[in-house]
Amino acid sequence: MDWDHLLNTDRLRSEPGKHADIPRNPFAMDQDRIVFSQPFRRLQAKTQVHPLVENDHVRTRLTHSIEVASVGQALGSLIGEVVTKRRTIRLPGEKSRTATRDDFGLVVQAACLAHDIGNPPLGHAGEEAFRDWYRGHDAKAVIANVRGKAERSDLQTFEGNAQGFRILTQIENEKWDGGLRLTYATLATFIKYPWGSTHKLAKPKGKFGYFAAEKEYMSEVAKAVGLVPLRNGAWSRHPLSYLLEAADDICYTIVDMEDAIAMGTLSPVEYIDSLTRFLDEKHAGKYKSLKDTVQRISFLRAEAMTKLVEQVRDVFVDSETAILNGKFQGDLLKQIKDISFINEAKETGRNRIYKHERKIFAELSGYEIIGGLLRDFARSVVGWKDIFRDQRLRDLLGEICPMKSASDYEKLMRVNDFVSGMTDRYALGFYRQLRGISLGGLTPAPISPKS
Repeated sequence: MDWDHLLNTDRLRSEPGKHADIPRNPFAMDQDRIVFSQPFRRLQAKTQVHPLVENDHVRTRLTHSIEVASVGQALGSLIGEVVTKRRTIRLPGEKSRTATRDDFGLVVQAACLAHDIGNPPLGHAGEEAFRDWYRGHDAKAVIANVRGKAERSDLQTFEGNAQGFRILTQIENEKWDGGLRLTYATLATFIKYPWGSTHKLAKPKGKFGYFAAEKEYMSEVAKAVGLVPLRNGAWSRHPLSYLLEAADDICYTIVDMEDAIAMGTLSPVEYIDSLTRFLDEKHAGKYKSLKDTVQRISFLRAEAMTKLVEQVRDVFVDSETAILNGKFQGDLLKQIKDISFINEAKETGRNRIYKHERKIFAELSGYEIIGGLLRDFARSVVGWKDIFRDQRLRDLLGEICPMKSASDYEKLMRVNDFVSGMTDRYALGFYRQLRGISLGGLTPAPISPKS
């Protein structure tokens, strides 16, 4: 791979060079398109770690995405400074403009803003609820005529990353024809897992970057930026996607512990102790002069993130050749000098945060909510019975409702679009109304004729 193609500013499904005369950075324009989209706005009411909490201090998907974008911009700029000093990079789609460090920072920032845009309500438990429902007894009848291996796998291994790519390229703005029409560079950076659900690379963790329905878009993006083709419909990752991944890992590793303080599952003393053991006296010394606990936490968090960003930069620079050749293995953060701190923080998350009783009950409730919504809407579109309840359920789907003649795969993907687009409280309220537990009080559906 080479940087001259990797920073391609042409847009998906747009005429090449169409926006070259606009006096704005194309990657900043990508950010605008993402920030003003409905799915991004709905992240304010989607779970990051703790579902349906009353504590407004705890991070949501939206605040997390903004924080990741901030770290991603810093990482991108640092790498851009190194790369642009080594070589002159011509930007495809631009008129005689060379890339700057800011271009690197902006494209990573744009991709980071969108990195969780496809996540369903109720956090990672929501993803598992989708997967389990489609693998369970209730779904046997509705997926019976989904014959393709990839299509069936898409439904039974729902993935927020792939749903995000579907939103960006299909559902928003130019529906079914390029979506937000972001630059190829931003879309390629967004795709952390450039392979489909049936590829062997998807098996270890169930991670993949696109559904069969969006394979054509994936191919277009890969070709435009020059990703290295691998076997069986996969590509190497865009180099900047490693920075997106690192920014995400840095944020959730550190701030999950901070949110745990707000939730009462971790003490401030434990958090401060963890950070000070990671930082040396030069970085951590000043915190002792701060009297307020909140100030101490804020200072130590900033110092820890700065140190991690610098170490990730060093790994990327040392590994640039392998990354460009598509031969780099693993992720950047696991190869930093102070990996023991990351491992310790993740262990704290597994044992002290993610298994807290309140979180477990909320996640189990989420299973019932999402499973119930999928069961109702899937049955209403597959078979297309003209009975009153099914007709009314299809009416609720609004403009996302599939055609009667569509394949069962496409019908079920539209149902997934609808349910995964819901916010936490909207999903809960919708479920209650369908069950007759409550009536009224819901705002318009996430994807509706009026949206």
